[in-house]
Amino acid sequence: MLHHVRVATLAAAVIGAAACADAPSAPSASLAPGDAPSLSAAAPQPSVAKFEVDYMMMTIDHHLAGIVMAQMCIEKAVHEELRALCRESLASQQRQIALYRSWLQQWYGISYAGEIPQSAAQDIRRLSELSGAAFEDEFLTEFSKHHLRIIKESEKAVERVYHEELRREAQMTVTNQSRQVVQMQTWDCQWYDDCRQGLIEQVQNR
Repeated sequence: MLHHVRVATLAAAVIGAAACADAPSAPSASLAPGDAPSLSAAAPQPSVAKFEVDYMMMTIDHHLAGIVMAQMCIEKAVHEELRALCRESLASQQRQIALYRSWLQQWYGISYAGEIPQSAAQDIRRLSELSGAAFEDEFLTEFSKHHLRIIKESEKAVERVYHEELRREAQMTVTNQSRQVVQMQTWDCQWYDDCRQGLIEQVQNR
C-alpha cells in the first residue's frame, strides 16, 4: 500500500509541476474563456484538426507516464548508462509536453494539463515494487513497450498532420524512441539474458 501511495503522489506531483510550468491549464481540453480557435492557425480540414488535437493530447498523457517511469529509473537503475538514457528521455518528454501544450493553446485555444493513462499507472505501480536487477530487467521491457505505443501513433501523425513543425516533432519521436528501444533491448539481452528480438524487429521493420 505504501508503494501505491508513493507512486500516486509522484504521479500527481509530475502533472502538477508540469502544469505550473506553463500557463494555467485544466485537466481536460477546453476553450479558453471568451477565446475561439484561430482559424488562421488551425488545420483547415476539421478531420485533420481533430487528429492534431487528439494526437497532441494523447502524447502529453503518454509522456506524463513516461516521466514518472524515467524518474524511477534515474533513482533505481543499477547501470549508469541506463540512468543516462532515462535522463535523456526525461528531458525530451518534458520539452515536448511544454511544446504541445503551447501549440494546443496557440492553434486551437485549448488548455490541457493531461493525465496518466490507467494502463500506464498499473505499469508504474508494478515497477515501484521492484529494485536492483529485477527493476532493471522489468523496466527495460516495459519502457520499450511504452515507447512502441507512441512510435506507432507518431508514425500516423507524420503522415496526417497539417502543421509542419508538428510533423517534425512526430518524426523526431519515432527516430529517438526507436533508437532507445533498440538500445534498451540490447542491454536487456546482454545484462539479463532476456532477449526479446521481437521488440527490436518492431522498430527495425517499420
